Amino acid sequence: GELTKLDGPGAFEVVPLRKGALAGAEPAETAAFWKRISSLQRSVTAASLSLRSATKRLKALDRVMARSMNDDPAMTKELEGIRQALLDIDFRMNGHRSKQQIGEKYPDTVRDRISFASIGTLYSTYGPTAAHSGSMDMAEKEFSTLRTELNSLLQTRLPAFETSLQEAGAPWIEGQEIPEVNK
Repeated sequence: GELTKLDGPGAFEVVPLRKGALAGAEPAETAAFWKRISSLQRSVTAASLSLRSATKRLKALDRVMARSMNDDPAMTKELEGIRQALLDIDFRMNGHRSKQQIGEKYPDTVRDRISFASIGTLYSTYGPTAAHSGSMDMAEKEFSTLRTELNSLLQTRLPAFETSLQEAGAPWIEGQEIPEVNK
């Protein structure tokens, strides 16, 4: 039941088993590119999960609006505006979901660009080509814009809409602060 340390860390040198037919990037450059892909994939996954969560939240808000006594057209318009903004971000990040199913073409998305950069380099020690690096540059630039839009939507516009809905006397939904009892 006891752990005993047998030895400490040791130094070793990694050498390739064989030399590639083509000149490739330095191992450090290849590893840095892989880290870059991993970091962007992590952020895109977080954004996708946030989009999914916000979409579920929007459906709940839609049900609440239908059950409330509020018939303000401005609130309906704002809810639809938020929905369209979420759909637009999802489309630009992931593409047209229906068209993906049947293989139709659509403009390249952030995920397409990441996929191109990663498939060609993750299982190769040659490193990224100029096309791989260019694809990553475009994916990072496009995602930066999408990230800003999504954060603004999730941190400002959606909470403001929820607050205005609560103030209008809409029913409580899961995830909101528990309301005080009015006497």
